Amino acid sequence: MQKEIQKIVQIEESRKEITEELVREYQALLDLLLNERSQPLSVQEAEVLMKIFPKEANQELGYSLMQAIEAVECSRAQFNDLIASCPSQEWREKMLDQLSKSKFKADDK
Repeated sequence: MQKEIQKIVQIEESRKEITEELVREYQALLDLLLNERSQPLSVQEAEVLMKIFPKEANQELGYSLMQAIEAVECSRAQFNDLIASCPSQEWREKMLDQLSKSKFKADDK
């Protein structure tokens, strides 16, 4: 598991609520992950990220999470399962919209 994802797991295990400071910390880790990624995300890593989607609107964090999750290498069925696990209805809808336009369009695995 990539070190940024491991750090997010550590934070998630100890957090009680999502604060602005926590959002900034997640954003910094996601920026590192997106800018320095040398390998695609695994399904397991994407599952970890999916758990921290903001239930309330936080556009910057949500879009960074969505961008990171879109980099996962998986089948359309696996990606649908990932989307279904998102705690935010708003972000599930956005990801389903992206999925309809994505690389998975012809992939019916």
